[in-house]
Amino acid sequence: MIGRSIRRVVCTALVCGTVLTAGVARAHGPTVRVSYGRIVPEIVAIRVGSTIHFHNANRSGAPCTITAADGSFESPTLERAGDWHYTFETTGQFVYSVREYSGAQGRIVVTEE
Repeated sequence: MIGRSIRRVVCTALVCGTVLTAGVARAHGPTVRVSYGRIVPEIVAIRVGSTIHFHNANRSGAPCTITAADGSFESPTLERAGDWHYTFETTGQFVYSVREYSGAQGRIVVTEE
């Protein structure tokens, strides 16, 4: 009897965990793709508390690092198909660049809710 109860709890946790994970995966905001020195889209407008999903779309395998001009954020080095998320908690305009590609620059505009 206890074995069944434990299995029921574990199965329920797994199902709930899957549902929560699926919710989180869909919850991120816009995706910014870095591909061969291009940032798409270059300008993104979001609300405070939104999360931007950065994706290294370089098919060559070239790594990239996203760095804010004001130093407020910096990604780890993103390898081919690598992803990184950043949540913006304050309003403002955040200019960022891709360290490996001079001239590749984007801007995130964060407004009140």
